[in-house]
Amino acid sequence: MRWHGKATLADNKRPVRDIEFAPHHLGLRLAAASQDGTVRIYRANEVMNLEHWPVQGSFDTDVGEMGCLSLSWSKSAFDPPTICVGGHDGSVQLWREDEPRGWAKAAEIQTEGPPGAVVDVDWAPNIGRSFNLLAIAKAAGGLHVCRLGRGEDIEIIECVALQLGGNRLPWRVQWNAAGTLLACSTDDGLVSFFKNDGGEWVCVSQVVSKTAQHTP
Repeated sequence: MRWHGKATLADNKRPVRDIEFAPHHLGLRLAAASQDGTVRIYRANEVMNLEHWPVQGSFDTDVGEMGCLSLSWSKSAFDPPTICVGGHDGSVQLWREDEPRGWAKAAEIQTEGPPGAVVDVDWAPNIGRSFNLLAIAKAAGGLHVCRLGRGEDIEIIECVALQLGGNRLPWRVQWNAAGTLLACSTDDGLVSFFKNDGGEWVCVSQVVSKTAQHTP
């Protein structure tokens, strides 16, 4: 199997820190978060012709000099298109698309603990829940899971900090396909798996590299 380059997107003048395709129900779209604080949304209008990806929309997060570090599309098909953007300044912004007017900031999430760059964010797939789940990894501020209301207006119901143990710093977060299990990798080579048990988030398993140095 050979891979061939089909298109180059050169609209960003500063480094692109994160990219992600939109969920299937939103069509073939790609969001790109730049160090200049701008998020651009590209769309392939013809699925059979991937050489053309015009900019469909953009928004300026105004998150400081170092700009955006991470982004994630909401996977819920029951809400307007929504993107979470994590900034180097520690901000966590939720942006929503309004078809006639474009993208607008819908909410900003405040988490407990020390400030830190938001190195990763990930929306959980929503299969039958009356709320959405969002995982947030902050370089110095730990791992958080936020419960958000569904609908036109975003209600921030609660944000809880998950215990990583020791002085571990989170790097990446990822939900499983059902949105019931959260994986988080840390700077010591450990991957921890969290699950909600009776309203409490508990670590149910850990995997570590043979060469990794980690603290119990």
